[in-house]
Amino acid sequence: MSKRPVDKTRADARSSPVGKPKSDAPQGGDMGPLPDDHVVVGVIGAAHGLRGEIRLKSYTEDPMAVGDYGPLRLQDGRSVTVKPLRFLRDDLIIAKIGGIDDRTQAESLTGLHLSLARARLPALADDDEFYHADLVGLKVVDQAGDVLGHIVGLFNHGAGDMLEIRLTKPAPTDFLPFTKEFAPKIDIKAGYVEVVLPKDFGKPAAPPPQAAKGRSPSTKPAAERKTKEPDAS
Repeated sequence: MSKRPVDKTRADARSSPVGKPKSDAPQGGDMGPLPDDHVVVGVIGAAHGLRGEIRLKSYTEDPMAVGDYGPLRLQDGRSVTVKPLRFLRDDLIIAKIGGIDDRTQAESLTGLHLSLARARLPALADDDEFYHADLVGLKVVDQAGDVLGHIVGLFNHGAGDMLEIRLTKPAPTDFLPFTKEFAPKIDIKAGYVEVVLPKDFGKPAAPPPQAAKGRSPSTKPAAERKTKEPDAS
């Protein structure tokens, strides 16, 4: 979830919850559409070993918590249980799907997602906490109420949650920090997020300056050109 993570998130953090199904989770596919009331909590990867174990990309805030929800819906409509076995890295775990006992069976599941009904997710702790799945699709409005676009994703690359917004005019997407400063008001029931956009939001980056005619571009180290890498923290 996002308290602005299940993925929930929260403001200032604006943050996200336990299982937080994340905004980059798939929304259906070749095996059929995702039911309207379902949230993706994992995607099955490659078979692991010979005893039916699989790699699983978990979309819960704690990757090992994907097994805490009881039976999950497999993308082909079957109800299955998931037993997390061990953590690999990031959001990848090794898991066992009930009834899958050999590598051939496990390989048949590669690429399928697991979902559950939105109503089965835990209640959020406070009013400033949100599930990622509830944010994606919301309208984005300015402080005058004019529609600027809509949210198409919510990501965190280590520096906090970022809203991916597709603008109505122009059409590209850009990222906005999910904080109270930039997203001061969120109304899930009314279907919108009020934002304060930086002046350069949605504008293409300026092209690098052209080298002077007859001269080669500078090959000095970046530090000598008085540039500064973004602070990763």
